Amino acid sequence: MKLEKTFSLDVGYPIYGAKFLNDNLLLVTGGGGEGSNGIPNKLTAIRVNFDKPKVLKKYREIQFPDHEDSPMSIDATNDVVLVGVNQSSASIAAGVNKHLKKFTFKDAHLQFVEEAQIYTSRDVGVYQKCTYLSPDASSAAISTSAEKGIIYLLSNRGRALELEHEVDTGGDVKDMHFSPDGKALAYVTANSLEIVSPITGNSIMRIPEFKDWALSKIRFIDNDRIVIGAALKKGEGIVVAHISVPKKKVLKSRVVSKKIKGITSMDYAEGLVALAGSDSSVTLLKVEELQSVHVFPKVHNFAITRVAFSPSGKYLVSTSAAKTVQIVELPKGISTSVSIIWRILNAIYNFAFIALLAVVVQYIYANGHYEPVIEYLKKN
Repeated sequence: MKLEKTFSLDVGYPIYGAKFLNDNLLLVTGGGGEGSNGIPNKLTAIRVNFDKPKVLKKYREIQFPDHEDSPMSIDATNDVVLVGVNQSSASIAAGVNKHLKKFTFKDAHLQFVEEAQIYTSRDVGVYQKCTYLSPDASSAAISTSAEKGIIYLLSNRGRALELEHEVDTGGDVKDMHFSPDGKALAYVTANSLEIVSPITGNSIMRIPEFKDWALSKIRFIDNDRIVIGAALKKGEGIVVAHISVPKKKVLKSRVVSKKIKGITSMDYAEGLVALAGSDSSVTLLKVEELQSVHVFPKVHNFAITRVAFSPSGKYLVSTSAAKTVQIVELPKGISTSVSIIWRILNAIYNFAFIALLAVVVQYIYANGHYEPVIEYLKKN
């Protein structure tokens, strides 16, 4: 599969979170951490336009205070932006940490709305690891980097974010994602998968153990199906799998690579899954067949922190702690295209089937066995 040339932008700080607000606007966030060390902590809006000489261009930017930590997670939809960023070490030690910041994108500007403290921890090493909004932005969910993770389910129906429920997962929450209808939140720990209701906080389904896989990433394909990314427990390699929500089981799985140790980020859109590997590669897969479409080797000079599709699936970006954003425009129909090799194999199969059928018909006719067949067909 031939893809167009990729384009890059250096934003000047390590990037830890990225999300498209729309097809033409990408949000990235990150920084140098507390004290900044000469590297700022920022939230940057990047304009995306493949008709311009500079495909990626900084459009709007907010700089966080130098005494705060670097932003570590972000989500955005319906012009609502949530960012997870710790306050200073001294403030955290005192039990004060307004770690969740809310912005809106209004009148072509990023506007600060509020900051909130949802959980309390005096451990400066604990940060807001996962931040997700439901598709209509009415609900949100966050989790921390603590080993025994709690998911905090929030309502976002007014100016302020309100805590509704806490879900004790009993493990380190690796990733989570809202269903397209917003009625379910799926999350994974290394060994388990669970879906909960963001309205009640109650469990909808749970698969308590995956013996051969160490789970790390999860995305809804639709309201009834999930795709998960994992590392093989025995030996090196990464695997992706379809999970049926109604059937509570794995429908299909495939080992993507036996050379890559782990998945650092994953996203899904319009029939495609993007996987960022621990080797700084990005792999594109067709979600239905779990078939590899294209592999981008060594996309960044340092670890890939995020891969993200634009809402239409037209663009794919990857970001890195090396301060860079890479973007590629994906060809139309890439998720439904059929490779030349598959077409050849399919043609060979069809030819062989027709040839075999012709031999069977010739044998029946030559040996006078056609009359019983005709009688059978008449009766059925």
